[in-house]
Amino acid sequence: MHRPRHRPGRRPPRQPRREPPDPASIEKIGVVLDFMPVGNRKDPHKHHQREPVVQAVGFNYFTLLDGIPLNFSEIDFLEKVALLSEVYKTIIYPDQRRGVGRASVFLACLRERDSAICFPVTPLDQRDLELLAESFEEKQRVTIVDDFDKFERIITEKGLPTQAIRVPPTPIRYSDLTPTAKSNLEQAVSSIVKEREKDFVEFFNIAEPINVRLHAIELLPGVGKKTLKKILQYRLQKRFASYEEIHKVAKIDPVSSLTEKIIEELRGDASYYLFVRPPDPGKPFLGYLNAISKLRRAGRGHAMSRSGF
Repeated sequence: MHRPRHRPGRRPPRQPRREPPDPASIEKIGVVLDFMPVGNRKDPHKHHQREPVVQAVGFNYFTLLDGIPLNFSEIDFLEKVALLSEVYKTIIYPDQRRGVGRASVFLACLRERDSAICFPVTPLDQRDLELLAESFEEKQRVTIVDDFDKFERIITEKGLPTQAIRVPPTPIRYSDLTPTAKSNLEQAVSSIVKEREKDFVEFFNIAEPINVRLHAIELLPGVGKKTLKKILQYRLQKRFASYEEIHKVAKIDPVSSLTEKIIEELRGDASYYLFVRPPDPGKPFLGYLNAISKLRRAGRGHAMSRSGF
């Protein structure tokens, strides 16, 4: 098959924009940045403008997201919450007057690798529950749990926080954050970086050159050519095992440097994105958190290159 040729002077067809992944499909836990008990009138998700809403940052990939508390309870700043996918379904039922009736249902779903456990947030009777269960395709493997206490127990048995929010399929951007959320972002990111020490120390072990003049580690604030040389020379002999070890060798505060870099990426100000998926899909994304996660799953702590300049 021949590709269609474009006439001179005409623009080539625009490539379809790659949609960001559903936040709750890649993040299981979030750290709360702001809680608005009466909603957020500027929220990009309209149904969040009149209901209690939380803004949070994801623990795994620093996705910015918002959601409605599952039990409408008070939630504290910087508290960890479980992230559940918000699913919208329409069920069809027989109606005496119109022949066919339709009802809209919101569900909070705990996604697993090839299945999901869902709690219907919209109150339903037994008939509607049966129709809802039938509305999912067999291959989707969805279990409906209509008892809130049971659903809450399932969440905690999975090792997730008791507090949970249901998150729409589209993330938010830095510009969508409230002033309170922005002011809490640095502390939230810093706490995640501290808790995930093994992952971020591994970045210093596996980071590679971007081109002949620039190394990925140089993108961290406080790292110049001399500091980079010390890091690369040290890791040729021995892998870094802690933030303290990096501090002794490089004379930088790795937590502070990583936090500053991640916030730069969340703001959308970076030239290269090491950790956070860029808001503009045209920006270079190196995806080191994905790489580290794959290495950990494969049990290969330092299988990637430790090359120099």
